[in-house]
Amino acid sequence: MKFITEFLEYFVIITTGVLIICAINISLSETHGESLEVGVTLWEIVGAGAATAFVTALVYRRECNTKKKFIAMVIIHYILICAIMIFMGVSFGWMDLNIGGIIMMTVSVALVYLFTYVISYISAKHQADEFNKALKEKYKDK
Repeated sequence: MKFITEFLEYFVIITTGVLIICAINISLSETHGESLEVGVTLWEIVGAGAATAFVTALVYRRECNTKKKFIAMVIIHYILICAIMIFMGVSFGWMDLNIGGIIMMTVSVALVYLFTYVISYISAKHQADEFNKALKEKYKDK
């Protein structure tokens, strides 16, 4: 059950991030998305969000007891996400399989990664603050 909850949380955050980055990329492109089919593209974004959220939930299930292992896990995760998004980007026609397309996708993945980190941090901090507040209230007389 925990995996499903984590998957859904990552799915919502990542899909939102992918949507924002796609909107920015389309706005900055020379064609401004003139050849995109909106209905298809939206489902592709949902699919990309689901695929990357699944991998994220799998990777971050492991607890890392050292900083070195955590950094290695983040790097491996980033590489996996980039590979998935490059494959999907080429399959969906979001990018060309050339150095420019790969750079664009790795930067886009980095921006979604940053977005996901910030939103997850804010959410976790809020939950921790609420938990600590409840504990203080419960044990204030002890």
